Amino acid sequence: MIQPLKQINNIYAYVRVSSEQQVSDGSSLDEQKKTIQDFVQAKFNRPVDEFFIDAGVSGMKDLIERPGSRAMTDVMDQHDVIVTTKLDRLAGPLLKWLT
Repeated sequence: MIQPLKQINNIYAYVRVSSEQQVSDGSSLDEQKKTIQDFVQAKFNRPVDEFFIDAGVSGMKDLIERPGSRAMTDVMDQHDVIVTTKLDRLAGPLLKWLT
């Protein structure tokens, strides 16, 4: 296990799917949550403190326009860690500008 060099208060997980099909079958949400749980346990030797979920919400919406990510930005603070399975789950509009 790699020991982080900085203080970590909370570890938050952000999970998002954009299509209603992904929401109804739940597999993509469940797979993302499992992947994140396994990663956090392996890297930090602790569980995820809280999951924030946007089901059926486009990644092209700004973070504060999505209910789950808005709730996350309302509680996150310095020394908190956010984990997601892929950067585009969290920051679709940002990636558009970077490519």
